[in-house]
Amino acid sequence: MPGDNFKPIIWAGEILAAYKTRHVYGLVANSDYEGEIRAAGDTVLINSVSDPTVRAYTGVDIASPDEPNGGQIPLLIDQADYVNFMVDKVDEVQGKPDRLREIASRAAFRMAQAADLYMAGKYTLVGAANLVGTDGSPIVPTADTLYEYLIDMGVILDENDVPEDGRFVVLPPWCRGLLQKDDRFANFGTDANHAFVRGTPVKMIDRMAVYISNNVPNTTGTLYKIIAGHPDAWTFANQLPADSLTTYTPEKRFGSAMKGLHLYGGQVIRPYALAVATFNKV
Repeated sequence: MPGDNFKPIIWAGEILAAYKTRHVYGLVANSDYEGEIRAAGDTVLINSVSDPTVRAYTGVDIASPDEPNGGQIPLLIDQADYVNFMVDKVDEVQGKPDRLREIASRAAFRMAQAADLYMAGKYTLVGAANLVGTDGSPIVPTADTLYEYLIDMGVILDENDVPEDGRFVVLPPWCRGLLQKDDRFANFGTDANHAFVRGTPVKMIDRMAVYISNNVPNTTGTLYKIIAGHPDAWTFANQLPADSLTTYTPEKRFGSAMKGLHLYGGQVIRPYALAVATFNKV
């Protein structure tokens, strides 16, 4: 029990929770291979095929059959993050809100945040032919030019025969601000297109659903890496093993504790279906 100097503290009825960043990079990647995960370090081998050759038939013996085997692409589940936290019994007794539940919610968010940043970092696997701007010559978009640069990214996808249905582009909030000053974006579309709800696109630009995220990769406020493409371009797989998310009583403290493990991995399997622009903030 607390000693004579113990002074009770009245906890506020609600917990001051931080605002949460939107997680979109896992959303715009496919999850076709997620069911294959078993444990950290697992590797899922993704089979790919090449195109067979079309030849003219001239009435003579045809060529030996092609073997359109494009090899295998490894999806390595090599990311393993964990959380381990507790709430002291004294805090639990005096506190009106369910602190453990709120902290658990924040922990789940932080683990998703780490995975989102991990997937965003896959832009480095996109080839030079699919780049708009570079680190050495970044683009500084304005309200008059940003829309046009996004169209250029769409052209890259067109030239690579990327399917039109399902395309996306992920922008930082300051780019959305520039687009809002361009009538080609602000005054186009239906009421549904104008909706801005977490996890849904803001609007469409040149067949690309526009998503907003604070997780767009950047270096100290410069060299923002804008990723556009199709979900078929990359894949994301993650799992929270049921036996790894558990509550327990700390051995040397009075209170309630919880720990959890998050396994995940990602891979770019069709790099030609992604385009990356390097923007500097105005």
